[in-house]
Amino acid sequence: MIKGIGPRSTLAKYNITVISDLAGVGQNLWDQILFPVTQMINLPTAAQLITDPRSVIQTQQEYTQEAAGPLSSQNGFIAFEKVPQILRKDFTPLALRQLASLPPDWPEVEYVCNSAKAPNGAGLGIILAALPGPFSRGSITIRSADISTPPVIDLGWLSDPNNVDAQVAVAAFKRIRQAWSSITNITIGPELAPGPAIQSDTDILAYIRNATTTIYHAAGTCAMGRQGDSKAVVDSSARVLGVKNLRVVDNSASPFAVPGHPQSTVYMLAEKIADLLRHGS
Repeated sequence: MIKGIGPRSTLAKYNITVISDLAGVGQNLWDQILFPVTQMINLPTAAQLITDPRSVIQTQQEYTQEAAGPLSSQNGFIAFEKVPQILRKDFTPLALRQLASLPPDWPEVEYVCNSAKAPNGAGLGIILAALPGPFSRGSITIRSADISTPPVIDLGWLSDPNNVDAQVAVAAFKRIRQAWSSITNITIGPELAPGPAIQSDTDILAYIRNATTTIYHAAGTCAMGRQGDSKAVVDSSARVLGVKNLRVVDNSASPFAVPGHPQSTVYMLAEKIADLLRHGS
């Protein structure tokens, strides 16, 4: 925007000469949220194995000599699903219609299993839920013509007008509790976070709003589309509309968040654009 590409009204506000009037720049921000439910567990965790003096030497040897052990593994386990019927029966009819508008193979929830070490050295098990296809939208814009001034970022978490994301998030939270209840043989004591006192949907949602963080998969703020589409910023070759010799080749060029981790999608986009450049397109 500071260089003159973006919504005309925003650029005019800061006396920036308009090079390309693109209303979609900074709009349509999809951000996949992530929130945890934590229990103390009686199993050794990766954090313990790589920090405990009694284990760290063996852990390092496993990695350097055999490329094995905790240091050789990406941390965590991942699973996806649509919310099961027993939990979606409480969804509003409008929420069910919106969820039905997604492709049938799109997951509604992602689960990430992880571990940590408590300050007292005890092992912590963490099951987190993420919303891979949120209906909430955020935005990013400027507050000055000075490039050193930080932008204004509104991630828009749990803000969709029909509260679909909130309903899915509460269901995902309950699903995590179902998972923990199925493995009580490895848990110690009551739930640590948010704790057993959090039971009503209102309290669960309040906890989610407070505990939610980003999973760093933001997308859509330079959305790919056709000339004439009011939301489009780049074309199918990632070229910024209305200017020459400028492309956007990252996750912001995707018009929506892929329902999962976007790394391979961004690699694919980069490979495609690199091939176009090699062939002079």
